[in-house]
Amino acid sequence: GSVPSSPSDETGDYPPTALDMDTREIIDTFLKIFTGLPHSKSGRKQVLSTMRRVVDNLAVKHELAYKGMIARLNLEQKGEDVSFIKQVATELFSDGTTNWGRIASLLTFGAMLCKYQNDRGHSKYVRLVGEEISSYLLTEQRDWILRNKAWDGFVEFFHVPDTEA
Repeated sequence: GSVPSSPSDETGDYPPTALDMDTREIIDTFLKIFTGLPHSKSGRKQVLSTMRRVVDNLAVKHELAYKGMIARLNLEQKGEDVSFIKQVATELFSDGTTNWGRIASLLTFGAMLCKYQNDRGHSKYVRLVGEEISSYLLTEQRDWILRNKAWDGFVEFFHVPDTEA
């Protein structure tokens, strides 16, 4: 399918602090769900279920690529340092193009990374990865996210028509 063009430069009426809280909560909860860790109930069920579907699909489709990236990171030598996530994100968006597909790819990388570390007994890594991805999105991609209806825009972009209807 074709990618719809970006809406106008309006940031809508989404309060900046709400975007911060929403983004951090959604990503933290999502990564915990993905790795099978206990998580708090979120009011953003639709965003989380969409994210789960999209990331699950990407993780299956590109499993070898993500696992290869993770293997090349030499995580054993990094300890709790997750600053490399910002480098991966910067590389992902290096051509100046932002879209929900790339954001979903970053989330998939983070989810696979969390699962890898959690499977090795490093569950607190999940929170660190979530904070790092959230910080990147809320600084480097903030304006684009606001112009594209924030997380509701993510749900709309990846909407699958109900085939039952």
